Amino acid sequence: MCVLTKEEIIKEEFLTAAQKLFQQYGFQKTTMEDIASAIGKGKSTLYYYYKSKSEVFQDVIIREADEVVNSVFEATQKASSAVEKLQIYLQFSFDTLKSKVNLYGVMKDELLKGEDIPFYRPPMIEPLKQFTKRENQIVKDILLLGVENKEFTAEIKENIDLVSCVVIASIRGIAIDLFFNEREDANLSRKEDKVNVLLNLLQRGLKA
Repeated sequence: MCVLTKEEIIKEEFLTAAQKLFQQYGFQKTTMEDIASAIGKGKSTLYYYYKSKSEVFQDVIIREADEVVNSVFEATQKASSAVEKLQIYLQFSFDTLKSKVNLYGVMKDELLKGEDIPFYRPPMIEPLKQFTKRENQIVKDILLLGVENKEFTAEIKENIDLVSCVVIASIRGIAIDLFFNEREDANLSRKEDKVNVLLNLLQRGLKA
């Protein structure tokens, strides 16, 4: 078991506080002073760990990305067949991403207004790339297992990177669609319908 140092514990406390504040008030309205005050520390203490609010936000995203990938991986390990793993991945990944959409749901108005939120600034690009790379590996492993077990067509192996990207992009596409159409898709069954349609289409296209 890894034992955190005092500094690591304080940094984790800052991240937890920042995550909640970003959720409640959004990136623009949350200040460094808010984050520091949330755990009873001075702003100077927070600046010891982070130079800016964008750096704090970056670490929050990295933490959540790790949580998503680790949770999805653990969930898929509970199944034996590739088809079951894919079903679990799609459903679990969607639910996890949906929860992250809810986490930053208060930022929707800011995004629509085009305000300066650092999702795609240079500091954010690398964490997002690493997240996608790890998620891609999970999907590729499932697809290759399916080919090996003759559950999926062998042709997949020739285009494994492309197929994996399509699967992941489809999940993210649904999550984004729900994010910007939450009133229209407020009915839970409509959300589940979208996931089930995607699942059925993928299974038909992948099966040998």
